Amino acid sequence: MSGCPPLSISRGPANLAVAPRRLVPPSGCGAEGREAWATFGDWIDRNNPRFGFEVADNFLRGFHVDDAALAAGRNFLVARRREVAQWLDRETVVALPTTPFPAPPAGCSRSEMWTRRQTVITLTSVAGTLGTPQISIPAAQVDGLPAGLSILGAQGADGLLLQLARRYGEGGE
Repeated sequence: MSGCPPLSISRGPANLAVAPRRLVPPSGCGAEGREAWATFGDWIDRNNPRFGFEVADNFLRGFHVDDAALAAGRNFLVARRREVAQWLDRETVVALPTTPFPAPPAGCSRSEMWTRRQTVITLTSVAGTLGTPQISIPAAQVDGLPAGLSILGAQGADGLLLQLARRYGEGGE
C-alpha cells in the first residue's frame, strides 16, 4: 500500500506478558456497570426493556455499586492509563489474541458461554480500561473455528489501526 511506512516489530516491555490481567479492574469495583446504570437507569425503569442475561446482569450489578467502590474503580482506571501511556506511543501497537480461545461453536449453551465470559473479558476489556482504540482481525481458524487477532494502539491512533487492518485484509505486510 503506497504511503504506508514499513512496519517495525519489536518486543514490548518485559511486563507486557502479564499486562492483560493487571488491566482488568478488581472484581466488584463496578465502574462500568454503575456508569451504565447512571446513564440508562431511568429509561430502563420507565420502559422495562428485554435484555440478554449478561447485559441485564451488568446493569443489576451496577445498580448496587456504592460510591467507595466506584471511586476505587476510577482510581484503578486512571493508574492503568497513566502506566500504559509511558510506553505506548502513537506509532506503537500491541498485538494480542482477541480471546484466549477460538470462537465457541454455534449452539453453545448459555452456561458454557457464562463460564468463558470472565476469561474473554480479560482480553476484550483492555481497550475500554485504557481508553484506547482496539481492532480485531479475523486472523486464523483453529479446528474450523475463527480466532481473532486484536491490535491495540495509543489514544488517538485509530487511523494507524485502520491502516494496519486494511493492510492485513489486502494481504500486505
